Amino acid sequence: MAEQRMATQSPRIGRYKGEILAHAMPQEVIGRVGVSLKKTIPKNTSETVIYRRWLPKGATVNSPNTWNVNPADHRINEGETPVGEGLYAQDIQATLQEYAVLYRYSNRVADFYEDDVPKEMRRMTGERMGLLLEMIRWGQLRAGTNVFYPALTVTSRSLVGGAAGHGINANMLRRIARSLSNNLAMKISSVLEASTKIGTQPIEAAFVVVCSSDLEADIRAKLEEMTIEARRQLLGGV
Repeated sequence: MAEQRMATQSPRIGRYKGEILAHAMPQEVIGRVGVSLKKTIPKNTSETVIYRRWLPKGATVNSPNTWNVNPADHRINEGETPVGEGLYAQDIQATLQEYAVLYRYSNRVADFYEDDVPKEMRRMTGERMGLLLEMIRWGQLRAGTNVFYPALTVTSRSLVGGAAGHGINANMLRRIARSLSNNLAMKISSVLEASTKIGTQPIEAAFVVVCSSDLEADIRAKLEEMTIEARRQLLGGV
């Protein structure tokens, strides 16, 4: 088993010691904008968690976010009592998974080494586990079945991009937004205010898109195209 020892990293004794340089730190993104269910599991209960949500009228397990309400079914005459109904729930089962990281150091490192290795190990553990959690969340999102592709000829993730140049486009963004709206997805309408004050500031209601930094140029280009198109429509096609 690997262990931090005196010889693992040569000390700088006899040399001028500069500051500890910064390193790449993972940033939590999905956990800030996505739904994160945080629940403390009591000891000696179970490793299985069952979440429950109540389904709207007319919804099914395969289509849980769709209401199906007929006004005629709710109309009553004078003196009549509506027919009693019950609620239907969908149970979603999850199995707890355990993740861990272990750093080791010798007693000589603790007593004689020039740098505070245990302190750095604690900091690295927090950053590493944060990145691990983001990767798990991202993997779960990518495994979703509501996948959209930029063209009809693209039927799998492996065909996106490449020599064919299939990438993000305005019509694709519109289709995604339409689907989210049809499934009653919630839009974000406020963000933390970028000031010394504590609070939020309103923004235009919108969906949050998490994507690779490689798509930045494509997104900016498509947004410019959408802006030009909107201006043309406003000016009557000029």
